[in-house]
Amino acid sequence: MVRGKKSKENEFGKIFTENYSRLYYYALSYVRDSETCRDIVGDVFESAWDDYDRLAVKGELTPYLYSSVGNRCIDYLRRQAIEDKYREIQLKAAEGHAFFPNTEMDERLERVAGVIERMPSRTRFVLEECFFNNKKYREVAEVLEITTDGVKKHIMKALKMLRDEFL
Repeated sequence: MVRGKKSKENEFGKIFTENYSRLYYYALSYVRDSETCRDIVGDVFESAWDDYDRLAVKGELTPYLYSSVGNRCIDYLRRQAIEDKYREIQLKAAEGHAFFPNTEMDERLERVAGVIERMPSRTRFVLEECFFNNKKYREVAEVLEITTDGVKKHIMKALKMLRDEFL
């Protein structure tokens, strides 16, 4: 059955009028921000309009509207949770920098330098090449004529020495 454009607009307008406020309050039961709820419901109606011919023929428009609003609310809440977690991490990182005054940070760096100086020469060389000069394990292994596993063992030894200093 082919409907005219005006007929389609009238039908959709009626569905919009009948369901908008219900869908808005349904969204509000998930998301406690009225502006966000309006955006979600508006976006759902826009999608429904784009797919109206298929949904109207199957009689699935109202269930589609409710499930779409629910899904979009859940997606919004998930994004918010991720953003909140990211903000929390950023705040903790910023507090961490403020937590250590420069003198304390300088003392820690001196301790690290002391540990590095006490390392066996090969271990120190491997650590410096890999971490300070950004060389790959393979490159360092070729210079020292050892395997990459040997380089990994030197790295693990160096990191253990550094960890032990601060425990």
